[in-house]
Amino acid sequence: MSRRSIVRSIVRSIVAAAGFVGLVSALTACGDERSAADRRVTVTISDSRFSEDELHVSPGTVVVWENTDPYDHTVTSRSGSAVDFDSGDLSEGDLFEFEFDEPGVASYLCRIHPTMRASIVVE
Repeated sequence: MSRRSIVRSIVRSIVAAAGFVGLVSALTACGDERSAADRRVTVTISDSRFSEDELHVSPGTVVVWENTDPYDHTVTSRSGSAVDFDSGDLSEGDLFEFEFDEPGVASYLCRIHPTMRASIVVE
């Protein structure tokens, strides 16, 4: 559970205990909107590198990879990764997105340039 989720839960509990049920609903709605925006992260592919070597995200996060190089790359899960995914060839300007739902480590590479490696840590 993220620090933000823990704090939000504590605030809701305190407000609910004080009898401000309407305020709890408002806090929940605001928190959910903020969480949806926080659950989308972009990794840029540039100069034959992923912008994040190790990215930590919470379950439900959508990671978007954008290829800004003038040549093709892939985003392909490695053997033993927590989940399997493969973008296929991404040309310059192409995007690939994947939602990470379960905790674990998703290691990946570019099949075309196998020295390009990174991981997503879902916690």
